[in-house]
Amino acid sequence: MFVRQTLQSCLYVMRNVMLAGLAAVTTIFVVWSMSTFAKPKLVGKADASATIWPHEIMKQHGRNLLVEYWDPF
Repeated sequence: MFVRQTLQSCLYVMRNVMLAGLAAVTTIFVVWSMSTFAKPKLVGKADASATIWPHEIMKQHGRNLLVEYWDPF
């Protein structure tokens, strides 16, 4: 009977450790994905709140910007 209680408590602790590890890995993944994919996309050293129009980009590069790259937002 003592062995059974010891085994049950060992499995209980092992389950809790596995759940804590899974929670830690999930938290790390969420933080990493947010920091990777939530960065603002800037052109040059512009302010994040400034709107950059395709015409301005064309003037900076000195050539025409294709319509596929025009992003109004």
